[in-house]
Amino acid sequence: MEKEMIKFLCGLVLTAIVPLLLIRQLRKGAVFSGTKENQRNILYNISIISISVISAVNQNSEILMGTLIGCAIFQLLAICGVNKLNTVGNHKEGLSVNKSQYLIFCAILLLFLSADYLLRGKSVENILNQIDGGILIFLFFIYFYFTYWRRKDAERFIKTLKNVLSIRKNSLMKSRNLSKETAVSPASKKVLIEIIFYFLLAVIIIVGNCLLFEGTSKLGVELKISQYCIGLTLLTWSNNLLGILLESIEEKEDDRISEEELPEIEIDDGEALIEEAVEEEERNLENIIDGIIFSLTLVLGVIAVGKPVMIHIYMIYDLIVFGIISILFQFVSKIDSRLAGSGMATIYIGFIVYAFIR
Repeated sequence: MEKEMIKFLCGLVLTAIVPLLLIRQLRKGAVFSGTKENQRNILYNISIISISVISAVNQNSEILMGTLIGCAIFQLLAICGVNKLNTVGNHKEGLSVNKSQYLIFCAILLLFLSADYLLRGKSVENILNQIDGGILIFLFFIYFYFTYWRRKDAERFIKTLKNVLSIRKNSLMKSRNLSKETAVSPASKKVLIEIIFYFLLAVIIIVGNCLLFEGTSKLGVELKISQYCIGLTLLTWSNNLLGILLESIEEKEDDRISEEELPEIEIDDGEALIEEAVEEEERNLENIIDGIIFSLTLVLGVIAVGKPVMIHIYMIYDLIVFGIISILFQFVSKIDSRLAGSGMATIYIGFIVYAFIR
């Protein structure tokens, strides 16, 4: 058991602590050009893809489904619940509400694709086959199209893109007249460095998830805990730890900056600050829903196309629970933030207890 625990701790350090330290240093050097939310999303997607592929390669559908379902429920209840506790007021019904409706549709469709016995009888095994995987992939690209291509600010995006291309074209034309020493612009070097560091972080996270998979899977056998519960808890929490740490550090930095700028803030700016906080919560909700849909459609779909995924009956029960949670998520905006946050966190704790008891 000592070896398994050492692997688990080493994997936890590689997937959370080491990337956290690197990112903090890179941000000080202004290497990363994207927003902090985009950085967290990229790292979370790398983590969820790597642990899913590792589980599929090792033919462990219990850890695969446990991690994907566990991350989805953890993000909706625990992460959103904590965000609601720290939010002033209720968020407006905007893009995240439309995305949550699509999330409900994804949950229901995934349930019917997984529960083959609902259509063919109890004697049939529940499997996500190649056709089911293709449907999930198609569902993701439909979501991607309607979310990012046909949104209201598409014209602004295209205009910005044209400006960037024109600037890039002008810089290329000017670079032809420069010497070889100045042929590579600082912006190009920055992008190249950013790509290299993202690749380095991806390698570190993948190695860490390999250690996490080996350690937790064997640890579950030693402790007589099902592989599904291991994915539902330890691997879920491990893959979300980096995002939680990054967000907590960012909040502390924002609070410190706000305290430094506090004397310059006028009383009339109070409503603007509250509105900005609500908009930030709205963006966080959108990012969470994006990550859930990405993992349950594209990631799971690609794995199912490569090799069918066995679905056990208790996974279907949890998919039903996930669908109910997705439906209830529609009404969160109509409830007081503190009450909604504490209720969501309590439901998550109850779900984990239920998963171990059954």
